[in-house]
Amino acid sequence: AMSFADRPAAERAEILARCAADAFARADISSAERFYTDALEIAPRARHADLANQLALCALSSRPPRPVDALRRLAPMVGPFSPASRRANLTCRLTAGRACVMAGDLEGAIDHFDRARADADDADDDADAGTETWLRELRARAAEGLALARRLHTRLPRALTLAASGSRDLALEIAAELRRDCTGSSIGALVAVRAH
Repeated sequence: AMSFADRPAAERAEILARCAADAFARADISSAERFYTDALEIAPRARHADLANQLALCALSSRPPRPVDALRRLAPMVGPFSPASRRANLTCRLTAGRACVMAGDLEGAIDHFDRARADADDADDDADAGTETWLRELRARAAEGLALARRLHTRLPRALTLAASGSRDLALEIAAELRRDCTGSSIGALVAVRAH
């Protein structure tokens, strides 16, 4: 039997990615991150976007969530010169949108979700049946994320106005919503402080 070290790099990367997925399923986020990081170092370039996305999901699933780390991992995969396939790029964009919401970067979230939806529409032209189903699901997730980001983006200034005008209860209600959805940000706490 061939030892792990003697296997080709692509095969070792896949073994590490499977170990990472198993660790993630057990909620052992630190082990999952370690395995995904090791896999990313030796994986073929075609796998980088998927592995970076998995690392970003680990950062978002950690306690406390680390949305800024997730965005750092995803930045090369969603930029203008992304090496990722269209499918991987779209998946990374959805994760980046989610990370932006958690970080309180609501304009960034709107941008990522909107681009994912538009790119999915563009990709639909030459899609086979299986890809069409995936694109439909992706568009639905992007639309859901976009609606959340837009709602929070409009509610934040409203909450600050309510807090300044003395409508404490309504401002605190919106602050609770912001705390729930923007878990890696202090914007909900800021609104709550201003409401008191």
